[in-house]
Amino acid sequence: MNAEPNFYQMMEVNWKMFFLQLKGTIDENKKIQRSWKNMFTAAAWKPTQIAVLLMIFQQLAAIDAVMFYTVDIFRSAGSQIDENLSANIIGLVQVVSFKGFV
Repeated sequence: MNAEPNFYQMMEVNWKMFFLQLKGTIDENKKIQRSWKNMFTAAAWKPTQIAVLLMIFQQLAAIDAVMFYTVDIFRSAGSQIDENLSANIIGLVQVVSFKGFV
């Protein structure tokens, strides 16, 4: 007889462990005191300012319009690369450049 658990048995055990750990984390987080005042501490204020400023700069630069029409732009430019792949590449470049900024 094969004593090794099959894939479904292993997944069942992992899911049970996952939910037990999740429940423990939720119970721990319920003990922490939270209020709206925490949003205005120095630790939370700086990241909030950065996020809001990045959204404002993106709106002023009209990057949303460019990203929305990326496929059409590449199609009308006669690019040799597939339009959808080009849009994905542009999105990847945007993510990488954002990671370099932060």
